[in-house]
Amino acid sequence: MTLAYLRGFRAAHESEARAGALPTDQNSPRQAPFGLHAEQINGTGFTTHRAHNHRTWMYRIRPSVLQSAFEPWSGNARFTGDFTRGIVTPELLRWKPPAVHDGDFLDGLVTIAGVGSPELRSGLAIHAYSTTRSMRRAFYDADGDLLITPEDGALHVRTELGLLDVAPGQALLIPKGIKFAVDVEGAARGFALEVFSGPFQLPERGPIGANGLADARHFEAPVAAFEDREENTELIAKLGGSLWRAALDHSPFDVVAWHGNHVPYRYDLRHFNAQGSVTFDHTDPSIYTVLTVPHDAHGNNVADFVAFTGRWDVAEHTFRPPYFHRNVATEFNAIVKMKGRANGFEQGVSFFTPSLTGHGVASSSVRAHLERSDQAADRPVRIPDDSVWVMFESIFQLKVMPWMLDAPHRDHDFRAIYEDMPVPWT
Repeated sequence: MTLAYLRGFRAAHESEARAGALPTDQNSPRQAPFGLHAEQINGTGFTTHRAHNHRTWMYRIRPSVLQSAFEPWSGNARFTGDFTRGIVTPELLRWKPPAVHDGDFLDGLVTIAGVGSPELRSGLAIHAYSTTRSMRRAFYDADGDLLITPEDGALHVRTELGLLDVAPGQALLIPKGIKFAVDVEGAARGFALEVFSGPFQLPERGPIGANGLADARHFEAPVAAFEDREENTELIAKLGGSLWRAALDHSPFDVVAWHGNHVPYRYDLRHFNAQGSVTFDHTDPSIYTVLTVPHDAHGNNVADFVAFTGRWDVAEHTFRPPYFHRNVATEFNAIVKMKGRANGFEQGVSFFTPSLTGHGVASSSVRAHLERSDQAADRPVRIPDDSVWVMFESIFQLKVMPWMLDAPHRDHDFRAIYEDMPVPWT
């Protein structure tokens, strides 16, 4: 089935699965159409600036209060917002593609690193997921917005506001509080960035001007689609870094109509309009930012979602591989699309670069570039469309969780890529 979508990031969308289900004159009429219940969800405070105010009105068959009391849920101890056991380390870390967990999306979420406090709405967490089963329950994250990037296997996502299909090379954004479930056909895995500090936004373009980078019109929101099923359903919530469970006697995906801008989106990274140098030297990797969460007015960000996709690499008299670097920000990189394998990098690999730790390309890449003729080295290079690397970056220093330091798929030989580095100094 081909799904329909509404286009426009943070637009004032509206949708109804049954004609006439959406009130047009007010948000909360005494009697809503078809006996539906009006319910609002707010992703920001009531009195924040209008441009930053996110809310959606839902018209649902049953209000969300129809559930059991919450109780703690201990079904997945490695998906957390408590980073007290984590370690701030200056060491470069790399993980090979992990084995796929035999369970659903919620079972297979593993926290890699994080910082801050969900209770104080400050900080972020980075997770990986793997799954072999569709969810027969629902989940919502009250701590923060979730940005999910599939690496292997498509996700079929049911949300309160409708359905989304998300494939590798695309990104899924689920705002805080929106209930959802992930269905899969076979094994699937990928990565997720959870931000407590505030909603994602498009970065300012600055001197780039009015166009380029990610365009708001390429973000796709779902259209209304509802389930009217009376059957026992488990609801898992994440609040304050902990997981909680409640029971429902119906499907929570019973929203017949809605309007607002606190909605999920998918974004195809092929639409990203990359910028770059056309003379000499590399521009900084910030030029590839898709979405951001600002921290202050000085250009420091809680989180950046960066994508390195197919594009032309053009520059003269320039060391063309990514330059050696020590960055004040913390970087987490993941390969979501790649043909073949080189220097231990392949699809499914992820690596972590702490603040101000030196990093760069492998010795073999340096040697290959330096041995080229000037003419060959200056030739434009097409980075193929089947190469997609994503980066989650933060000005904060993240704590790596102990199970990731001891993980069987950790690559303890990561630094071997720098052995036999050419040193042509004379």
